[in-house]
Amino acid sequence: MGAVPVFSTIANPNQEIQQQREPTENQAVSSNAEEQVDDEDSDVEESNHPAFGDIPDNSIPGLLGHPASETPLVCEDPSLKPHGLTWTHVESISMDECTAQPKHTVINFPMGIVPDVDNIYSMWSLFFPYCIMDSCIKSTSERLQKKKYQGTTENELEKWFGITLARTLFERQGRDLWRSEFYSQSCCLPAAFGIRYGMSRNRYDEIQSCLQFGTFSDEQLLENPWLPVQCFIDGFNATRVKYVNPGTYLLIDEIMSPWLGLDADYAMNGVPHRTKIERKPKGIGVELKAVCDCMSSIMMQLEICEGALRQSQKKYEDQYGSGTAVTLRMTSSWHGKAHIVVGDSAFSSVATAVALKQNGTYFVGIVKTASKMYPKQFMQTHHFEECGAHIALSATVQCNKVFAVSWLDGKRKDLVSTCGTTLPASPAQRTRQQVVVSSTSGVKTRPYMLHTTLQHCCLLF
Repeated sequence: MGAVPVFSTIANPNQEIQQQREPTENQAVSSNAEEQVDDEDSDVEESNHPAFGDIPDNSIPGLLGHPASETPLVCEDPSLKPHGLTWTHVESISMDECTAQPKHTVINFPMGIVPDVDNIYSMWSLFFPYCIMDSCIKSTSERLQKKKYQGTTENELEKWFGITLARTLFERQGRDLWRSEFYSQSCCLPAAFGIRYGMSRNRYDEIQSCLQFGTFSDEQLLENPWLPVQCFIDGFNATRVKYVNPGTYLLIDEIMSPWLGLDADYAMNGVPHRTKIERKPKGIGVELKAVCDCMSSIMMQLEICEGALRQSQKKYEDQYGSGTAVTLRMTSSWHGKAHIVVGDSAFSSVATAVALKQNGTYFVGIVKTASKMYPKQFMQTHHFEECGAHIALSATVQCNKVFAVSWLDGKRKDLVSTCGTTLPASPAQRTRQQVVVSSTSGVKTRPYMLHTTLQHCCLLF
């Protein structure tokens, strides 16, 4: 269905309107009774908008002989001016503000290296931050030797990382992965990591207990308690920017690294900051913000949530809110290249959309809590004729056009965007556990910019 207009139309604007207010015969006369309006002879179709009835007749062009084409219909609705920003209804958004050509993911292989995308080790070696490998070997070997263990090498560390990744493919954990005999209660083949990868479980545990990416003094750790892992994150981010040119769409979201150990509040070697998010499957641990390339599903950037105090000292935090600031920081490598950033409600706001547009990047995302300057009250009170309908508004902020779109699908979905259209996209069809018959029930038309947002937000995480 097309966009739902905000105001109803006036049938004959040049015809003089006479409203008759007469009580019905069967109505009891009461001082508290409301006057009933007889509209049978009126050619004016009243709007359902709550502010329409408060406008005096002489303020509406065309009602008293003035042509409606001279002055547009104006309704002083405060919900269309949140925090002083004026929003205007648009019938549809048919022209995309983003005129750049679609981009495809490109991997920049170093000179002299023959690309082999089907070889897992080749791709892992390309993306691993080898800039920290020397310091990792040195610091890890020192800790191993202090415990009377043998030092490690680059080949052994690569093998350790490979085994760690392989562990994620098995439901069983612990020493069960190193067993080579069959389980009496299972018909699955044994993992036999020791025979398959050539590293015993004892040696794996020794390296895990002493693994360190660098050696740092007490003064350095006091200034930045995240330094032992921050060097790995910095190397990870630099490597991805160097070797990967992302496609058109970038997705920003949060991820969790579960932590079952001690907290820094209770132990010297505890994690500096731990986040608790109940809605996550494993909601206790270290929270990280991540940016991914939607076309290739390659993770491009990571940032650790270091706690309120340290986060407030990062770049852009003094100018914007936390959601806008972290979005600007993590997408800064692609500013000015006309990428489209897709975000959920933790990052979506009018401020984020405008800030990215000023840096040559587009944005589209779902708005929930960060509704400053967004016409949220108007969207919530707007009446949709049917499920699948939508309404679109536009505003101009510092010479940047911003769109607000609300789509009804059981629950309203409010969108803020600086690009995209409201032209109909592929229907939104719910996934059922069992398809009994082929029918069109549950299929709803949705705007293209909303289709893009939901498609990419559900793609990776």
